[in-house]
Amino acid sequence: ELLRGWGTEDMLLLAPDTPEGMPGPPVPRFRIPPYGPSVLSRLACQARTLALTASLALRKRPRLILYPQLVFAWQAALLGIPYAVVAHGVELTAGRALGFKRWSLRKADLLIANSRDTERLLRQMGAEAPIAVAYPGVHAARFQDPALPELAATLRRRWGLEDRRVLLTVARLAALDRYKGHDVTLQALALLKGRFPDLAYLIVGDGDDRPRLEALARDL
Repeated sequence: ELLRGWGTEDMLLLAPDTPEGMPGPPVPRFRIPPYGPSVLSRLACQARTLALTASLALRKRPRLILYPQLVFAWQAALLGIPYAVVAHGVELTAGRALGFKRWSLRKADLLIANSRDTERLLRQMGAEAPIAVAYPGVHAARFQDPALPELAATLRRRWGLEDRRVLLTVARLAALDRYKGHDVTLQALALLKGRFPDLAYLIVGDGDDRPRLEALARDL
């Protein structure tokens, strides 16, 4: 979406895949490998990505590097290149190297937060750069496909959801993300099922917290 808003002139894109339907001329693309399932493959991918970005940064000397995650932002700080970081929240305080993360945030020229809560967290961590809050959105046009009603009806039949009210969550079910409150939603729905017997809760996602949530759903 940033590419759509800013245009593609004088821009390089590092990504596993090329976004579809980008306006204007093609953007020079440098493919980075997606993460694999193992820790070793993740580390190897990160090393290759760092090497590629360092090489491009030294050769091109960009006016700004936009990082969709904080993890690599320190590289631009060491190279003396202005950079911006998109902050999502959980990655700011999770794991180790909290001091290093604070340093990377303080060196940033611009921060983009996905919520007011993330903005508050950035300030608590000592960020001094301007912060723009940009709430994640969707392509509304993708939900206007004439085939969607038939597809929705098919899915309702597959999951036995005809004539039921459906609450839908699409999320990563990671123990690290328990603050998102999937378990609280399950507990709330258990209290509501007497008043709304046709209410159903559908979760689309997977992760290491899925067994716990499934067990809680059975117990309720």
